[in-house]
Amino acid sequence: MDGLLVTGRGVSVTGPLGAVVFRHCTLVPGWSLEHHCEPTHPEEPSLVLEDTSACVQIDKSIVGTILVINDEVHTDPIDIHLTDSVLDATDVDREALSAPECRHAHSALHARRCTIIGEVHSEQVVFAENCIFDGPMHVARRGVGCVRFCYITPGSRTPKRYHCQPDLVWAALRDLAESGEIDATDLPRLRDLDAARVAPQFASRRYGTPAYGQLAARCAAEIARGAEDGSELGVFHDLFGPLREDNLRHRLAEFSPAGTDAGIIYVS
Repeated sequence: MDGLLVTGRGVSVTGPLGAVVFRHCTLVPGWSLEHHCEPTHPEEPSLVLEDTSACVQIDKSIVGTILVINDEVHTDPIDIHLTDSVLDATDVDREALSAPECRHAHSALHARRCTIIGEVHSEQVVFAENCIFDGPMHVARRGVGCVRFCYITPGSRTPKRYHCQPDLVWAALRDLAESGEIDATDLPRLRDLDAARVAPQFASRRYGTPAYGQLAARCAAEIARGAEDGSELGVFHDLFGPLREDNLRHRLAEFSPAGTDAGIIYVS
């Protein structure tokens, strides 16, 4: 499926398939929109994978909740590859990826440069990189896989993490407490403050609004520049906004006439 908008209901995939690919598609989160861009069916899945062997690939797309209904005893986990996409459950308290009754989906998730709004319940997360998980993640097999350069909602159960937030700011606080620069009794309070500070701030989480999925200007630098190459985490990573802004500021400083100031005005 390439370049399609699917609205009014979800897509169901069943049977013995090799692969299902969604490229440049929108499976509307919540099926369709009411006034003020509110979803008409916020709890309904946009993609149902039932009794199928298909490897699912989602590239540069917007997708609502993914529901996996598969035999967990006699089949291998379904591979789900998300790249440069938004997986949106319409609310952080709803399931973005799960099995019925909020059980772990019989799936192996691979995610690169994605923004995931909602809870992730998966048997495995094989690899996640430069992603925002805006909702708790609960992984059954934590000994498999790796999560790197991501934002992980506190309280999540994940595979091994590397260079993730808010883990890094918490590690910095622990170092300060061990060196005596801050009082160790203040550590829990400071952890809570830093966790709130680095939590992703979006211009809009609502599909259908102009700034959907964009990080807000007030978003912490740990998120806005938290990818491994210094770009932002999430679906807009490959726009390289922070790097382009830095380059522009250097050029403005070099070529602005004497006695004048130059500023940057963002389009959106």
